[in-house]
Amino acid sequence: MKNQTKTTRAEAREALTRASAYALGNLRRVHTLSALAPHLLTHPTVAKVYTKLTHALPVDAGSGLRPGPWVDISQTADLVRLGVTLYDLDSLKDERLLAALAPFVGDDTWETETSDWTYTERPNRDYSFEQRIGLDADANARPRLPAALRQALERSGDDAPQAFSLRVVICAYVKSDSPLCRVVVTGVKEEIVRKEVKEIVCA
Repeated sequence: MKNQTKTTRAEAREALTRASAYALGNLRRVHTLSALAPHLLTHPTVAKVYTKLTHALPVDAGSGLRPGPWVDISQTADLVRLGVTLYDLDSLKDERLLAALAPFVGDDTWETETSDWTYTERPNRDYSFEQRIGLDADANARPRLPAALRQALERSGDDAPQAFSLRVVICAYVKSDSPLCRVVVTGVKEEIVRKEVKEIVCA
Protein backbone atom coordinates (compact mmCIF):
# COMPACT_ATOMS: atom_id res chain seq x y z
CA MET A 1 0.00 0.00 0.00
CA LYS A 2 2.90 2.33 0.88
CA ASN A 3 4.60 1.68 -2.47
CA GLN A 4 1.37 2.35 -4.30
CA THR A 5 0.96 5.66 -2.42
CA LYS A 6 4.54 6.69 -3.21
CA THR A 7 4.10 5.82 -6.86
CA THR A 8 0.87 7.78 -7.05
CA ARG A 9 2.50 10.82 -5.46
CA ALA A 10 5.47 10.56 -7.81
CA GLU A 11 3.14 10.41 -10.80
CA ALA A 12 1.26 13.43 -9.50
CA ARG A 13 4.53 15.38 -9.17
CA GLU A 14 5.52 14.41 -12.71
CA ALA A 15 2.12 15.45 -14.04
CA LEU A 16 2.41 18.78 -12.23
CA THR A 17 5.90 19.31 -13.66
CA ARG A 18 4.66 18.60 -17.18
CA ALA A 19 1.65 20.91 -16.74
CA SER A 20 3.90 23.69 -15.42
CA ALA A 21 6.32 23.32 -18.33
CA TYR A 22 3.41 23.40 -20.79
CA ALA A 23 1.94 26.51 -19.17
CA LEU A 24 5.31 28.29 -19.14
CA GLY A 25 5.84 27.37 -22.80
CA ASN A 26 2.46 28.82 -23.73
CA LEU A 27 3.18 31.97 -21.72
CA ARG A 28 6.50 32.42 -23.48
CA ARG A 29 4.89 31.88 -26.88
CA VAL A 30 2.11 34.40 -26.18
CA HIS A 31 4.68 36.94 -25.01
CA THR A 32 6.75 36.40 -28.16
CA LEU A 33 3.77 36.68 -30.50
CA SER A 34 2.30 39.72 -28.72
CA ALA A 35 5.64 41.47 -29.29
CA LEU A 36 5.48 40.54 -32.98
CA ALA A 37 1.82 41.50 -33.53
CA PRO A 38 2.20 45.32 -33.89
CA HIS A 39 4.86 44.86 -36.56
CA LEU A 40 2.33 43.11 -38.83
CA LEU A 41 0.99 46.60 -39.61
CA THR A 42 4.20 47.30 -41.53
CA HIS A 43 3.61 44.37 -43.90
CA PRO A 44 3.33 45.87 -47.42
CA THR A 45 -0.15 44.43 -48.03
CA VAL A 46 -1.50 45.71 -44.71
CA ALA A 47 0.07 49.14 -45.19
CA LYS A 48 -1.39 49.38 -48.70
CA VAL A 49 -4.90 48.49 -47.54
CA TYR A 50 -4.64 50.91 -44.61
CA THR A 51 -3.77 53.73 -47.02
CA LYS A 52 -6.66 52.89 -49.34
CA LEU A 53 -9.13 52.87 -46.46
CA THR A 54 -7.79 56.20 -45.18
CA HIS A 55 -8.36 57.83 -48.57
CA ALA A 56 -11.94 56.53 -48.57
CA LEU A 57 -12.75 58.37 -45.32
CA PRO A 58 -14.09 61.93 -45.44
CA VAL A 59 -11.95 64.80 -44.21
CA ASP A 60 -12.78 65.91 -40.68
CA ALA A 61 -14.31 69.39 -40.78
CA GLY A 62 -12.65 70.47 -37.54
CA SER A 63 -9.06 69.33 -38.10
CA GLY A 64 -9.00 69.17 -41.88
CA LEU A 65 -7.46 65.70 -41.62
CA ARG A 66 -8.68 62.27 -42.61
CA PRO A 67 -9.19 59.96 -39.63
CA GLY A 68 -7.43 56.64 -40.02
CA PRO A 69 -9.20 53.28 -39.98
CA TRP A 70 -9.58 51.54 -36.64
CA VAL A 71 -7.10 48.76 -36.02
CA ASP A 72 -7.33 45.55 -34.00
CA ILE A 73 -4.55 42.93 -33.80
CA SER A 74 -4.85 39.59 -32.04
CA GLN A 75 -2.24 38.87 -29.37
CA THR A 76 -1.34 35.64 -31.12
CA ALA A 77 -0.40 37.55 -34.29
CA ASP A 78 -2.76 35.52 -36.48
CA LEU A 79 -5.34 38.22 -37.29
CA VAL A 80 -5.19 41.91 -38.22
CA ARG A 81 -8.50 43.76 -38.51
CA LEU A 82 -8.82 47.11 -40.25
CA GLY A 83 -12.16 48.87 -40.39
CA VAL A 84 -14.01 52.04 -41.23
CA THR A 85 -17.49 53.19 -40.30
CA LEU A 86 -19.41 55.45 -42.68
CA TYR A 87 -22.42 57.35 -41.30
CA ASP A 88 -25.26 59.36 -42.86
CA LEU A 89 -25.07 57.74 -46.28
CA ASP A 90 -27.80 58.59 -48.79
CA SER A 91 -28.04 54.92 -49.75
CA LEU A 92 -25.93 51.79 -50.14
CA LYS A 93 -24.88 53.25 -53.51
CA ASP A 94 -23.45 56.38 -51.91
CA GLU A 95 -20.18 57.44 -53.56
CA ARG A 96 -18.32 57.34 -50.23
CA LEU A 97 -19.29 53.71 -49.70
CA LEU A 98 -18.52 52.72 -53.28
CA ALA A 99 -15.07 54.32 -52.96
CA ALA A 100 -14.36 52.33 -49.80
CA LEU A 101 -15.52 49.07 -51.41
CA ALA A 102 -13.76 49.60 -54.75
CA PRO A 103 -10.36 48.09 -53.82
CA PHE A 104 -11.98 44.82 -52.70
CA VAL A 105 -15.10 44.15 -54.77
CA GLY A 106 -14.34 41.86 -57.69
CA ASP A 107 -10.93 40.85 -56.33
CA ASP A 108 -10.97 37.06 -55.99
CA THR A 109 -8.12 37.08 -53.46
CA TRP A 110 -10.59 38.31 -50.84
CA GLU A 111 -13.26 36.18 -49.18
CA THR A 112 -16.37 38.36 -49.04
CA GLU A 113 -19.28 38.42 -46.60
CA THR A 114 -22.08 40.89 -45.89
CA SER A 115 -24.41 41.23 -42.91
CA ASP A 116 -27.59 43.29 -42.81
CA TRP A 117 -28.83 44.74 -39.51
CA THR A 118 -32.51 45.67 -39.51
CA TYR A 119 -33.22 46.08 -35.81
CA THR A 120 -33.57 49.87 -36.08
CA GLU A 121 -35.08 52.23 -38.62
CA ARG A 122 -31.60 53.11 -39.87
CA PRO A 123 -30.36 50.65 -42.55
CA ASN A 124 -26.97 49.19 -41.67
CA ARG A 125 -24.89 46.77 -43.72
CA ASP A 126 -21.46 45.44 -42.77
CA TYR A 127 -19.04 44.32 -45.49
CA SER A 128 -16.22 41.96 -44.57
CA PHE A 129 -13.23 41.07 -46.76
CA GLU A 130 -10.57 38.61 -45.64
CA GLN A 131 -7.44 37.05 -47.07
CA ARG A 132 -4.57 34.96 -45.78
CA ILE A 133 -1.13 36.56 -46.03
CA GLY A 134 1.99 34.42 -45.92
CA LEU A 135 5.09 35.30 -43.95
CA ASP A 136 8.28 34.03 -45.56
CA ALA A 137 9.46 31.02 -43.59
CA ASP A 138 12.77 31.13 -45.45
CA ALA A 139 14.99 33.73 -43.78
CA ASN A 140 16.77 34.31 -47.12
CA ALA A 141 13.51 35.55 -48.64
CA ARG A 142 12.71 37.97 -45.82
CA PRO A 143 14.78 40.98 -46.99
CA ARG A 144 11.77 42.13 -49.03
CA LEU A 145 9.85 42.62 -45.77
CA PRO A 146 10.25 45.85 -43.75
CA ALA A 147 13.24 45.71 -41.41
CA ALA A 148 11.16 45.97 -38.20
CA LEU A 149 8.90 43.07 -39.23
CA ARG A 150 11.83 40.97 -40.42
CA GLN A 151 13.68 41.46 -37.13
CA ALA A 152 10.54 40.67 -35.11
CA LEU A 153 10.11 37.42 -37.03
CA GLU A 154 13.74 36.51 -36.40
CA ARG A 155 13.35 37.17 -32.68
CA SER A 156 10.23 34.97 -32.64
CA GLY A 157 12.28 31.97 -33.78
CA ASP A 158 10.26 28.76 -34.06
CA ASP A 159 7.17 30.56 -32.69
CA ALA A 160 6.98 32.82 -35.76
CA PRO A 161 3.69 32.23 -37.63
CA GLN A 162 3.74 31.04 -41.23
CA ALA A 163 0.86 33.36 -42.15
CA PHE A 164 -1.80 35.66 -40.73
CA SER A 165 -5.29 36.78 -41.76
CA LEU A 166 -6.10 40.33 -42.81
CA ARG A 167 -9.77 41.21 -42.34
CA VAL A 168 -11.25 44.46 -43.61
CA VAL A 169 -14.59 45.56 -42.16
CA ILE A 170 -16.62 48.39 -43.67
CA CYS A 171 -19.73 49.39 -41.70
CA ALA A 172 -22.24 51.41 -43.68
CA TYR A 173 -25.06 53.37 -42.01
CA VAL A 174 -27.74 54.97 -44.18
CA LYS A 175 -29.68 58.03 -42.98
CA SER A 176 -32.87 57.02 -41.20
CA ASP A 177 -34.84 59.49 -43.33
CA SER A 178 -33.28 58.49 -46.65
CA PRO A 179 -35.87 58.26 -49.45
CA LEU A 180 -33.62 55.87 -51.35
CA CYS A 181 -32.99 53.15 -48.78
CA ARG A 182 -35.00 52.09 -45.75
CA VAL A 183 -35.89 49.13 -43.56
CA VAL A 184 -39.26 47.63 -44.49
CA VAL A 185 -41.25 44.65 -43.23
CA THR A 186 -41.46 42.08 -46.02
CA GLY A 187 -43.10 39.28 -44.09
CA VAL A 188 -43.69 37.62 -40.75
CA LYS A 189 -41.83 34.59 -39.43
CA GLU A 190 -43.35 32.64 -36.58
CA GLU A 191 -41.07 30.60 -34.35
CA ILE A 192 -42.00 27.98 -31.76
CA VAL A 193 -39.29 27.33 -29.23
CA ARG A 194 -39.38 24.00 -27.39
CA LYS A 195 -36.82 23.72 -24.61
CA GLU A 196 -36.18 20.74 -22.37
CA VAL A 197 -36.00 21.36 -18.65
CA LYS A 198 -33.21 19.37 -16.99
CA GLU A 199 -32.02 18.95 -13.44
CA ILE A 200 -29.57 16.78 -11.58
CA VAL A 201 -31.15 13.80 -9.76
CA CYS A 202 -28.95 11.64 -7.55
CA ALA A 203 -30.02 8.28 -6.05
